[in-house]
Amino acid sequence: MKRASIILLIVSLLISPSLNAAGKKPYSLTSPDGRIVVTLTSEAPLAYSIARDGNVLVQPSPIGLTLTNGTVVERALKASRPRRVTEETDAPFWRQPHISTTCNELTLTLNGGFALVVRAYDDGVAYRFRYTKKAPLKIRDEQATFSFAGDPTAWLAVPTTASNHLARGVPTARPAYPTNARTPFPMAFQNLYDETPISRARDIPAFLPATIDVNGTKVTLLESDLEAYPGMFLRPTPHPPPPGRGGGGGGGA
Repeated sequence: MKRASIILLIVSLLISPSLNAAGKKPYSLTSPDGRIVVTLTSEAPLAYSIARDGNVLVQPSPIGLTLTNGTVVERALKASRPRRVTEETDAPFWRQPHISTTCNELTLTLNGGFALVVRAYDDGVAYRFRYTKKAPLKIRDEQATFSFAGDPTAWLAVPTTASNHLARGVPTARPAYPTNARTPFPMAFQNLYDETPISRARDIPAFLPATIDVNGTKVTLLESDLEAYPGMFLRPTPHPPPPGRGGGGGGGA
């Protein structure tokens, strides 16, 4: 396994020169402090790359949607001008009562009536697919890949059993959720994490958050604000799967 996968908020940083090498100029978005650059292809298949201080953290990674009618959402038609966004949030039950965030935002108009909203913060990157029409639809699959060069170390939260704990020398420990190979999807982030090179990661779903050490920079994958939508699980794969094939939430490796 020569590549691997994972990020920070879905993370942040510079671009690979291979994106759109022989086509239209790719789109790029920079964080407010200028240290993080997100690059996105302007031609199908849709992919992103992230770098920080000129160091590539996430290599070109395909993303997209496949609908039940066979439409593959993977092509950018046009892009908005980047804009600065500042959000204020009250958090009366957190350790600080008020949170302020600032980012730069870019919106790509995609085929199929979708848009991709991308944000670059000083400490991370996020993206969200947005449906722009009113007609109902069904999504069959989402492709989300996070590709890393080499074989970096990852911290992965995976389903555990009492036998796993015994093997680790923790005979009295019990998993946060008693999952096994037949029921791998319960999750709890307050759990035991496997510290492993991605090439040696177990071939079972890992739930979020997941952290990757990319040449000394910790890249953490998270998701938020889901409503009536399945959560993401990660799985190491030899190469990023093509759009519409392979699970949404898989990782390239």
